[in-house]
Amino acid sequence: MDEMATFEKFYTEKIEPSLPRLRAECKQADIWHLVIVLAGLLGFGTFICYYAAVLTGEQASWLFVLFAVTLVFGVHKYTRRNDRFTDDFKAAVIKKIIDEVCPGLV
Repeated sequence: MDEMATFEKFYTEKIEPSLPRLRAECKQADIWHLVIVLAGLLGFGTFICYYAAVLTGEQASWLFVLFAVTLVFGVHKYTRRNDRFTDDFKAAVIKKIIDEVCPGLV
């Protein structure tokens, strides 16, 4: 039972204060992931609408370019946010756990 109390103390003192910031960073990455999926679906929808003769060639071209640019920008932002989250998670959680279990380990 002493080990459980020690773990609870370690968690509340070292890990828990970092969690709100990590959750916020994770949500930011998730939002960009949603933008990627939405831009991809809308780009594909534009392609289908062109072949179904709902949109003219010029309209479809402009919309497809718009969604393609949004997709590329979304991938760039998602990658940066996800990398930032991963780095911060490693520093805030994993490094603290390793330092607690085996101090001085790099």
